[in-house]
Amino acid sequence: MATDKRAALETAEDALFDETFEADFQLDEQPTKGEVWKFLNDTAGQGEHSNLYWDFPLPDGSQFSDAKWSILYRSIQAGVDAMFETRGHQRARRPGSLSTLSVSMRYFVGWMAIFGHTDLSCMDATRFDDYAHWIEMTKCRNTEDGQKSVTVLHARSLLAFPATLFRYNEVLQGQGLPPIPTIPYSGRSVMEVANDICKRANEGYQPVPDGLFVPAMNKVVQWLDCQIDEIQEAIDCYLRPYAPKFSGAIKAAKRRDELAKLKFSSDKDTGQPWFAGFNFSAPITATRHYTHGKSRRGRKVELNAGHAIRHLLNAARDCCTIALQGTVAMRISEICGLQVFDTKSINEWPSCVTVERSLSGMDELFFITGTVFKGKAPPRPGRWLAGTRPVGSSDIPIPIRALMKLVRLYAPWRRMSGRSDLILDFSNRVGLAKEKEKVSPVRAERLNEGQKEWIKEYVKAGPEFDNWDLSSHQWRMTFARFCVRVDRTLLPAISRHFHHISIKTTEQHYTGEDLEIRYLIREAALELAAELLYDATRSKGQASGRLMEEIPEVVEEMGHHVDMDNADESQAFLRATMESDNTWGWDMLWCGCLFRPEHAKCHLKAAVRKIIPIAPALDALGPFSSCSQCKNQIVLPRHRPFWEERRKKLIAERKGNKEKGLSDVDFIIGYRLAQCNEILRRIRRSTPS
Repeated sequence: MATDKRAALETAEDALFDETFEADFQLDEQPTKGEVWKFLNDTAGQGEHSNLYWDFPLPDGSQFSDAKWSILYRSIQAGVDAMFETRGHQRARRPGSLSTLSVSMRYFVGWMAIFGHTDLSCMDATRFDDYAHWIEMTKCRNTEDGQKSVTVLHARSLLAFPATLFRYNEVLQGQGLPPIPTIPYSGRSVMEVANDICKRANEGYQPVPDGLFVPAMNKVVQWLDCQIDEIQEAIDCYLRPYAPKFSGAIKAAKRRDELAKLKFSSDKDTGQPWFAGFNFSAPITATRHYTHGKSRRGRKVELNAGHAIRHLLNAARDCCTIALQGTVAMRISEICGLQVFDTKSINEWPSCVTVERSLSGMDELFFITGTVFKGKAPPRPGRWLAGTRPVGSSDIPIPIRALMKLVRLYAPWRRMSGRSDLILDFSNRVGLAKEKEKVSPVRAERLNEGQKEWIKEYVKAGPEFDNWDLSSHQWRMTFARFCVRVDRTLLPAISRHFHHISIKTTEQHYTGEDLEIRYLIREAALELAAELLYDATRSKGQASGRLMEEIPEVVEEMGHHVDMDNADESQAFLRATMESDNTWGWDMLWCGCLFRPEHAKCHLKAAVRKIIPIAPALDALGPFSSCSQCKNQIVLPRHRPFWEERRKKLIAERKGNKEKGLSDVDFIIGYRLAQCNEILRRIRRSTPS
């Protein structure tokens, strides 16, 4: 039986490469009319409804709704229905994932039809292997440039559909339908199988390369300073009522005259006006490189005044969304979901911006408030740190400036439509919306295409980026990796900022095992280790921490090799020593850490143990817990602000406990306060108060 099945599979493989058969095996045709499931979409940037079409053509010429597929049809429907219901601790899928699910479902059903499988009871271990092999043949073939036809993540989504159905066997049995009889892929994870059939590991989203990111962000700042204001002036000029008592032709003529007077500044890269202006003696043209309709891509089109204004409005919008994603790392759905109301927050900031004082009281923190749509959880409030400035400064962070520009750009259409969305779109194909019915929320795909269009048209980067297929998600990758390059201990903060469920998500999918980053982190960590140790040798009794027990030995050894008064020589010697010992330096607010895994107390309390740790356990750090008794800890004068602030809080907390009659718990506060006092006493020995 196995031999006959394998022979049939090999025959099908041979047929796959026959042009006639390959032309027939297309599952991307439009579905015919039939049963449609509509799901209400609550994710910003997507359509109001997501639709799942059940009647579609199969490779053998039949329709999925035909009677011979009735058991498979009902089984797939029961499984998909269960996926969108919350069951116990398992949350329902979000409607936004329906597009990917539909592709995977139709591909799996097409494979079942090719081999004549009419229900899920056929899916034994061999059939799962055959399905994976089929995906490898049809979707993972090499192209001319040596790359695979699909990404690992796409292969994973195809593999995952029958594996997901297996989880709902109980639902199938409850409806009298045959379940899947065996564990999918012999218990291997679908990602592992996808890596195997694609013959490479999952690379995920890649960050925007520095060669593109740097000129793009420089251009964003230029536009925020100048070009967007010029676009705003052009929009105001176009919308201003002219000669209200006269005919439409006279109004249009007066509008053209005013637009023709507008002057546009020179681009800093080319020295030429960045926009030619409204010289109506010559046509205004634009080339759409990434328009949603593929047939229109690469075509140069002529624009009248209204079309040109919309073209400029979209360019300003795209610049601002790049500013928000590149400097705040918000998801595109979170930007689409931002709301602006007539009421403004304190100091006349837009209503989606809040400003708070830092703990020290010396800085102002800017937060963008909105909605998080990611994951299976319902939409929930979220906020993102968007920048800081010293108290009294008039500087406005880049993302806040971009947000304020967007507030003003779309203000006329918010008033017209009564909508509160920060960014709006127009349902009319060209020109500006003139009726409120034509104003709609913006779609995420528009912003993604617009960002690529803006970079293609206005950013001067190297030729290697001419056809760079930018994804809006890549800005988040760049942001995360930049932060990790600055300080690895920022990982928990990045995870919270990204609204990830766990640090593992951030580390695995955003910071990753990037060899370049690991090298940069290692170099920075070794330099910091040498710096911390040198400061400790020169502290003259100001430093504290258990690492200080080893300092006399370090000083003695260093004195045999270098002039200890020469900072460069001393730090070079210490760096070489740290490198040979594989000791990395990390700096926290309350202490420095010369990390040696054999002494690390934090890893004893960490949620996840690492075989060869190279850094403190970020989820188990604390000035009064693991660090205080650790031989890796050293507290230097640079850490004084933390301990002074901590001392003030402890004194206030002890006073509050006394007023509440809770003096019996003061022994903990007393212990911590004594620790603060001892550290500060050492630091203050020879430093000004």
